[in-house]
Amino acid sequence: MPAPQAQLLAPHARALLFDPPADRDEALRRCALAPEDLALARQHRRSHNRLGFAVQLALVRDLGRPLRLDEELPDAVVEAVADQLGVEPAVFGLYARRDGTRREHAGEIAALLRLRPMRQADYRVSIRAAAACAAGTDRGEPIVRAVVADLKERRITVPPPALVERLALAGRALARRQSHRDLTRDLSGGQRALLEALLTERAEDGRTAHGWIGEAPEGPTLKNLTGIAARLAALRGIGLGDERRRAVHANRYAILAREARILPARELLRLAPERRRATLVAFTVERQAALTDLAVEMFDKLVGTARRTADRRHEENLLAQAKALAVVAHDHAALGRALLEARSAGGSLSDGIERALGWERLATSVEAAEGATGGGTEGDGIEEMIGRHATLRRAAAILFDTFRFHSHRADDPLLAAVALLGELHRGSRRKLGSRVPTAFLRRTWRRRVRAGPDGLDPRAYEVAVVVHLRDRLRAGDVWVEGSRAWRQFEDYLLPRAAFAALRAEGRLALALPDTAAAWLEGRGAVLREKLRAVLAAAKRGKLVDAALDEAGLRVAPIRREQRERAKVLSRRLYALVPRIRITDLLAEVNVWTGFAGRFTHFRTGEAPADLAALMAAILADATNLGLDRMAESSRGLTIHGLNLAIDRHVRPETYAAALATLVDAQHAHPFAAVWGPGVTSSSDGQFLARRQHPCGDLR
Repeated sequence: MPAPQAQLLAPHARALLFDPPADRDEALRRCALAPEDLALARQHRRSHNRLGFAVQLALVRDLGRPLRLDEELPDAVVEAVADQLGVEPAVFGLYARRDGTRREHAGEIAALLRLRPMRQADYRVSIRAAAACAAGTDRGEPIVRAVVADLKERRITVPPPALVERLALAGRALARRQSHRDLTRDLSGGQRALLEALLTERAEDGRTAHGWIGEAPEGPTLKNLTGIAARLAALRGIGLGDERRRAVHANRYAILAREARILPARELLRLAPERRRATLVAFTVERQAALTDLAVEMFDKLVGTARRTADRRHEENLLAQAKALAVVAHDHAALGRALLEARSAGGSLSDGIERALGWERLATSVEAAEGATGGGTEGDGIEEMIGRHATLRRAAAILFDTFRFHSHRADDPLLAAVALLGELHRGSRRKLGSRVPTAFLRRTWRRRVRAGPDGLDPRAYEVAVVVHLRDRLRAGDVWVEGSRAWRQFEDYLLPRAAFAALRAEGRLALALPDTAAAWLEGRGAVLREKLRAVLAAAKRGKLVDAALDEAGLRVAPIRREQRERAKVLSRRLYALVPRIRITDLLAEVNVWTGFAGRFTHFRTGEAPADLAALMAAILADATNLGLDRMAESSRGLTIHGLNLAIDRHVRPETYAAALATLVDAQHAHPFAAVWGPGVTSSSDGQFLARRQHPCGDLR
């Protein structure tokens, strides 16, 4: 069994699962006895025996075990059961003194409910129940719940918490080993060797292949794009597709993928062979997807940078040509006046041109105007964009040679153009020719592409394909095979067959109707009901600060003196609040509550050692500041340290545990009673009624 057993359950989770409820409302809910249970309790002589029997029966129904020796029950439990029996709670003190009676009643209840104590032969079944739950999670609470539920279903008395946690730990370990076997099943000897070589072979810079692939540069440059393509080629040589991750539960795979992203080669070498290979499989699959996303994002940024540069240069050219355009405008204004005068006088227009400018000067002015407006184009920076042809062509050559693109249209002309350019870049085609796909081009680009000497400008066409591909990728009309961020929208949805099966079985578990018509009808009914209520209130003159009559809706304005009084009150209230740095506030709250200890290490379960890095990472996440800017604005913190804190300690489950700690501390504060039981909330001025326990629905 793993040594750190206490790390499986947080203290509040352990109390919730194994201890009787201390809250009165919770005790009333969990200790409610059926009429037949109360009838059995009333068969015993004396009120304290009846109460003790009923309390034990309630504990067995709720926690799966009877009253323990010398156990002190919360008053809420005793009072809840006593109210149902109609006896005084104080008599329970007499029952607790007699251990023999307690044991007799426990045996009677066990015989009544056909319960038996747990034996060593039952351990294996409980471990399998824990493993079935742990296939989809590493969190201790649901795994322990699965063990307890299995024991109750088999009518076995729930043993002490330490044993249940050990069984849950064994089940989680079994689930982990099974996921490792499933993920590495059917690997060939060559694939295993290539996976192991990631940890032993060295790249040109001296790093292991694993380190070289895992630390791909992210700056949008051609050199980095080439490096990503080389890393992808190395990973694709192993021959592991994205479909392999479906061999295990998605949540279990996500845990493996997280370890694969964090663990360096030296730590992977210390893992057991089966676990090491499974982690390397997850690393290979995930890095292929991550590098694909990074490459397409880099291509997007390169094209975006080229477009911004082209737009800036176009604007600079227009500013530089301002003088020439002013002369052209002056000449053309003079020409226009002369032509109008000649027309009104009935004279020759040709003579008017001769008098105003002269034919040579007019030709010079027209040439200057054409040069200033980009030679007849619409002046949107296309020429400057074509001037970036060399850079864009090299980026496109890498992209077209490395990735496959797909579209909703089977005969998409853009993808035909991409395939055509791919052949040209690979050398299997010498030139484009005059018959190329152009249906995807926008009007301004089509006119410019057809402006070449033979009816096609190859440079303009290549740039146009790159620009349109980038726009279509952003729109989601085109997606990349093997990508997660640039994939088709249907991949985010349930497969149609799975959705139909769940719908037929009634297992969609949606909080809304499964058809748009039913949803719209329901919302329409709510809207009509609200409108009728507003109309009724308007007829009675009961609308708050508003009136609705034949003239329409009139809202009472906020008086200026009211605004001023509100501002004065706001300043007074803010003056009462001490000014404090948010980092100091986080540290102080941690001293009060110890919430930072809930951000445990993903593998060892230990509390974070670098609290400053953890607090900075949480603050960057909460404010959307980003780790880079947080590292730049913090003393003694590096981007590497912040990334380690995020990867090792910040997960949805640690966030939930830390939030639960904060909520517990808030509820324990005397001032919390002023705000009621915590079943409603006002967030951003909106009233929200909570349907769950106040601690259960916080995210």
